[in-house]
Amino acid sequence: MSELILETRCLKKYYGKQLAVNNISLHIPRGSIYGLLGPNGAGKSTTLKIITGLLRPSAGEIISFGERWERKEEQLYPLLLPFTCIH
Repeated sequence: MSELILETRCLKKYYGKQLAVNNISLHIPRGSIYGLLGPNGAGKSTTLKIITGLLRPSAGEIISFGERWERKEEQLYPLLLPFTCIH
């Protein structure tokens, strides 16, 4: 099995009582290309913002190159290339 550059485990994000992201688990190996597809309001942008460190998840964890990390207020961790939302 190739090295995972990114792994998420059971990511959740609530905005108040509204659940925006529910149990997202990803396993992305080195050299792969992925896209995130879904209808409006499915949580695509929120998921990408969590992965890149722009938002803190309500639950779950992110592992990059085998190391678990925590988002710190004074730092943002861009794990992936910048993303663009296309509407």
